[in-house]
Amino acid sequence: MAQFSGQVTLSNIVATQLPSIQTLKVTFAAHPSNSGVAWVGNDGNDTISALAGYPLRPAERVTVVLDGDLNELYAIADYNNEKLCWLLTDK
Repeated sequence: MAQFSGQVTLSNIVATQLPSIQTLKVTFAAHPSNSGVAWVGNDGNDTISALAGYPLRPAERVTVVLDGDLNELYAIADYNNEKLCWLLTDK
């Protein structure tokens, strides 16, 4: 069975590459138990930081249209062990 949702645990030091799944659209949400901001995106150098990412505070969400694979995006957090949730909304 195909995977349509998931969570990744984030570091506050090294950006986490999202899993390799072909998709056109994905919705991200910062886990409601997070303490700080999760940052998602790709700064053009295949990484992300608080300086170039899209901020998601706990329980906030955003939908992103992709042209390919979820692993084109990265995430990092203000604090270690925060979580970023994702749900494919168009496969």
